[in-house]
Amino acid sequence: MPANGGIVMVTFLPQYLTEAARLRSQRRSEEKGRLEKLFPGHAEKVKASLAAWDKAHPTPRASLSDVADHIDHVRKIAGISYVGIGGTTKALMAHPMAWKMSHVTQHCWRNSCDAVTPAKTSKKWPA
Repeated sequence: MPANGGIVMVTFLPQYLTEAARLRSQRRSEEKGRLEKLFPGHAEKVKASLAAWDKAHPTPRASLSDVADHIDHVRKIAGISYVGIGGTTKALMAHPMAWKMSHVTQHCWRNSCDAVTPAKTSKKWPA
């Protein structure tokens, strides 16, 4: 990444943060495929059936710690200078903590995850 100036955007979508959410996402994709075969050419039936499935199988929530661990994992692989936060606005809908970046920063500082350090942030958040 240093050669081309790239960064890794870290998203807060639950399926990237916890195994339970990843498995739920996988099962949802399988259910969508099943419904599309069951109702070929009937997109509205597929949509309604998938909405019912979503209601019966809510996405597991991720914690602030899960978010910080995910950022730290990317930092360990790519390096702190190549970490971008908030790779998708869909995350703001899927994860209620996504917009509370000061909480993520504070958590990282307090737990020595090194994903966000004072030298790499533009604002120091009070402890």
